[in-house]
Amino acid sequence: MNTPTLADKGTLFNYDHIGTRLADITEISYATYRDPSSLPTSPSIQLPSINIQIDPDGAGPLTFATLVYEPVYNVSASAIQTGVWQTWNAESGIWWTTRPINGPAGPLTCLPVVCYITWDDIVQYNPDAVILGGFGVNQGSGSGGLVAATDALAIGYDGTTWTYDFEPFRGPSAKDECKDGGWEDLRREDGSPFKNQGECVAYANSQE
Repeated sequence: MNTPTLADKGTLFNYDHIGTRLADITEISYATYRDPSSLPTSPSIQLPSINIQIDPDGAGPLTFATLVYEPVYNVSASAIQTGVWQTWNAESGIWWTTRPINGPAGPLTCLPVVCYITWDDIVQYNPDAVILGGFGVNQGSGSGGLVAATDALAIGYDGTTWTYDFEPFRGPSAKDECKDGGWEDLRREDGSPFKNQGECVAYANSQE
């Protein structure tokens, strides 16, 4: 992801888990990489975040909120590194919310941006909360000049863990890679797939 200015934003969501109760979730994690090419104007503590769009009371979209996990609110600033892949366990971490949700101080007392709350407390004080929309990663406000990457986004519940691999597709470096079904996992430089092994072989030969 690359957000050159404060006005830029990038999100990558899936909608596979709508209706899942937050209380049933046993794992949320991901890996981040802060690229050394990030501009000096980009705060060294900024990384892509995890976002979960939720319905805090299970009653419908009128109470929509987004939960946000950022490593900077879970570790010291010096622990966030550049040029290194780092893995974060968000299920045991601290989150913030874009709209009021229930917190230890009472109903709707966990306010946007100023309330930092553990996942356990989110679940305890919002027992009917469910995933309402997207689950994924975000890089945006406050991240002008940041060049970063994320991978291995995981969510687990009901005994199953889903892990999202963001590794880019690659092209064949030799025609033999197209054989035995290998062409199905390869792509041209523009990202387009091959229709069959022959197309893949022809493309590989053209690159030699």
